[in-house]
Amino acid sequence: MHKAKLGLKYLYIRKNVYIYRRPIPSRFHILADQTEFKSSLKTRIENTALQAYADADEYYDSLFDRMAKGESVKSALSYDLYAAKARSQGRTLSDFAELSANPPALLHAHSAFQRTKKNNPDTFNSFFNASANDICISRLVEVYEQREAYRLQPLNENERRKRLNPRKRAIAAFIEHLGEDRPISEITKSDVDAFYERLNQKIAQQKIVCNTANKYLIHLRTMLSGYQEKCGKSKATHFDGLHFKGQARSGDAYDINFIKTKWLTGDPFKTMNKDAKNILLAMIDTGCLPKELCGLTAADIVLDGDIPYIHIRPNELRGVKTIFRERRIPLVGYALQAFTECPTGFAKYSHDKGPENASNAIRKFLIENNINQSVKHSPKSLRHLFKNRMREHSISAEIQDKLMGHQHQGMGPKYGNITLKQKYNAMKKLSSDFT
Repeated sequence: MHKAKLGLKYLYIRKNVYIYRRPIPSRFHILADQTEFKSSLKTRIENTALQAYADADEYYDSLFDRMAKGESVKSALSYDLYAAKARSQGRTLSDFAELSANPPALLHAHSAFQRTKKNNPDTFNSFFNASANDICISRLVEVYEQREAYRLQPLNENERRKRLNPRKRAIAAFIEHLGEDRPISEITKSDVDAFYERLNQKIAQQKIVCNTANKYLIHLRTMLSGYQEKCGKSKATHFDGLHFKGQARSGDAYDINFIKTKWLTGDPFKTMNKDAKNILLAMIDTGCLPKELCGLTAADIVLDGDIPYIHIRPNELRGVKTIFRERRIPLVGYALQAFTECPTGFAKYSHDKGPENASNAIRKFLIENNINQSVKHSPKSLRHLFKNRMREHSISAEIQDKLMGHQHQGMGPKYGNITLKQKYNAMKKLSSDFT
């Protein structure tokens, strides 16, 4: 065997037949169960060898990616990668349903498999595979991204990461339980029931809470259901109906008297940067989250009309979580004061990580200056307080939902509109809370 004269790192020739031969670093020997990857490209023709080499390289790159994550190469791969391995050896991987319907082709594939020197499960999967639509569990996020492209497109990099990471964690937890990245078609009810029981044990051992376990189950169920719908199959999954009953804890709202005495008496925010201070004040009388406020541009802040307001909507800085989060909020009280001082928005935090940085800066300042109500309270607690204040003033539930950016139940929202003036008149009732 000698190196081929085509400038390709892993291409060799033996008896005029091209060979793909790639050494495996010693740190991966256990995961690979061998010291090198070697595969005949089944051709003596240069141009054919070049295409087969590309397919082989794709296949073995995937194995190195797995080993880099600490996974064994023996775990199942996607249909596409097994198809690449087949192409590297001059074959075509056919959908097993198609093979089953064509006995001569099935017998031919079986005969070819029997003649191979490495008739192991990995090679078997490159001859026979369940379906061209079958994928491994790890690719569910990829399918989710494709299906939800229209929702993900407006998000910035940080928002996209926050949307995808919980789903990636759910998949990682399920794969860890299974011990391998298994094809979707091979997931059984017993696998899912065992995973549910494992989560149950972790809750009992106080390693996770019910909410975390339920998020795993929800993300896995919805991603699997979406994948199956994409394939024209039933949306039903083995995760359907699985849920842990736990007491949902409502958010901790700040106390009005605490805000009045600790924040609005004297000047406790004198040393806080201007933008962070005004974001905090704006949150008090809008119920907005830092993400919504940091994403405002000058065009979203209207101060010169009869009713000053901010417009929460998708723009170049950020998207909105749901269509209901797009809303106009009249400015009263401390919110009006904040935007009068920052009429074009909060430049210090108008970037991808701005909301996270603003929230951390505010919370750090409150803790370091001993003006946070408790360790359970955070800037988001002002949103809970805003909701409580609206309840105290008997503001209608429909107007509350419009101001909070929540979907209102019932037929009412389908008729007419809540005007800016109606929202403004309701919010003026809140002005007395801190006097």
